[in-house]
Amino acid sequence: MKHRIRHLTKKCLDCPAFIQNHNTRCTPCHLKWKWPPQPIEEVFLKHVFKSETCWLWTGTKFSDGRGMFHIPRTGHSICAHRQSWIIYRGEIPKGKLVCHKCDVGHCVNPDHLFLGTSQDNTNDMLQKRRGNAWGHRQKLVPETVLQIRELYASGNHTLKDLGKMYNCHLGTIYDAIHRRWKSV
Repeated sequence: MKHRIRHLTKKCLDCPAFIQNHNTRCTPCHLKWKWPPQPIEEVFLKHVFKSETCWLWTGTKFSDGRGMFHIPRTGHSICAHRQSWIIYRGEIPKGKLVCHKCDVGHCVNPDHLFLGTSQDNTNDMLQKRRGNAWGHRQKLVPETVLQIRELYASGNHTLKDLGKMYNCHLGTIYDAIHRRWKSV
């Protein structure tokens, strides 16, 4: 049995670790040698489609649609728009976010990105009416909420009618009518 085990294992070419016979390096050493050294920008741009305005990330994405960049030879991942900022603009100061001017989550065009705090990002979202105070997308703007309230108060429309008119779920119409919108 000893003879068989010795035959199936050997030393890594770069360190004293034992490995299986068909490998030449252990996993940590293999990761160092797996890719030829390439500039990180070159690796990054392999996953970018440059449209007329945005640079769209075509690689792996997080569930929310933002791009995920796997940093070669490290095993670590970073948001693609953050990596774009690092490549083209430099380090990201501690406590700062990389925010999108264009509001396209998988855009990595450095001209469409800016540094800001969490509050800056929230203010940008509310100013552009991309969401409400809880960060969710909102289907109705304040002017539309007021129209819905007037139509419902007239007694000529049901919740279902208004839902069809504004292409909204009944719960959204109910919330608009019953003053669940704090900003209106």
